[in-house]
Amino acid sequence: MKKFILLIVLFLSMSCLMACGSKGISQSNKTVEINSDYDILSLFTFEDGYSGTIKSSDIDNSKLGKYNVTVAVEHGGNTKDYNFNVEVVDTTKPEVEVSEAKVKLNSTDYNLAEFVKVNDNSKEELTPIFDTSGLDTSKAGSYNVNYSVKDSSGNETTGELKVVVQSYNTTYSLTEMTQKIKDIIDSKYSGVFEYYVDPYTDRMSISFVDDISGTNEFNTSTMYMTYYYPYMNVVEREGHGCLVLGTTFIYTSGNFIDYYYSNVPLIALASNGARFTFDLIPNKNNNYQSLYETYFYFIFNRVDNTYTDENIDTVYDLFKNGSLTFKMDSKNNKGICPEGSFDEKYTNAVIQMIDFYRDVEEQLDWKPSANYQ
Repeated sequence: MKKFILLIVLFLSMSCLMACGSKGISQSNKTVEINSDYDILSLFTFEDGYSGTIKSSDIDNSKLGKYNVTVAVEHGGNTKDYNFNVEVVDTTKPEVEVSEAKVKLNSTDYNLAEFVKVNDNSKEELTPIFDTSGLDTSKAGSYNVNYSVKDSSGNETTGELKVVVQSYNTTYSLTEMTQKIKDIIDSKYSGVFEYYVDPYTDRMSISFVDDISGTNEFNTSTMYMTYYYPYMNVVEREGHGCLVLGTTFIYTSGNFIDYYYSNVPLIALASNGARFTFDLIPNKNNNYQSLYETYFYFIFNRVDNTYTDENIDTVYDLFKNGSLTFKMDSKNNKGICPEGSFDEKYTNAVIQMIDFYRDVEEQLDWKPSANYQ
């Protein structure tokens, strides 16, 4: 009899709980962070004896907003559906990684954002805002520039970026320049370049470890050919050491006996129609009366011989991305007008030379503008 009464009491208690609206489930978290990994069921808490499964959900955690979730709650063999609202929110500040910024003296087109890497859980492309009111690029030195990065939800990260305005060294002597470039090659480029330093003059000749020379045949009837070989030299210009990029071109007939040379500069044509001029500098001696060397003088401004990054960047892009061809601007004294394309081996060698040239500038904080005449 007592057991029967106890069962009646338990039944009435459970009936009361159900009548009082107990669901057996409560929503412990009403929000999820945008683009986060989460388990929907972890947003809910179940009372003892209750379990649940997600019956339906329209949550898109890549987009901010409110969404509906239906949970099927099971208890004692009975199941009932309950609807809940879940909001996708963004409460996380952008993550920022900075590196020391280097800006050229008197530069006006610098981009400080290149030195600030921003990641945000919203996956938005965020651009920092800089307060450059205290940055004076006309004066060399170190500056602290405040920045802020804010996402569309208003989460903001602030900090400081160190900016170094560089006053480039243009006073290395030939001996100093030779030694510094020797150290750079030994530490980073020993597998790419080899060098010889004249013990009497300190002049340095730099060549490739691997053979990168090229020969093109242009005219099958005359067997006219061109041979070229890129190289670098460290030479003295106006009392200063200077790194010069160059190429030796030999225009010859197929028998390599009759040498021809151009009376005019060589013209490099990019696939986009851009034209760049190589200056042919005669390097005659008793053995090679018609050997001409081509220096990359288009790196320098032809008006005042000042260095311009725009020139070397343009040339680099043309070699790396364009299909460069070359031809003589007019017939030479033998009536030959060669025309052809640089092969891949030669093009890659020029790209390596320019990369090295840039690295030397970066490591030495050096520009050749005051050195080259």
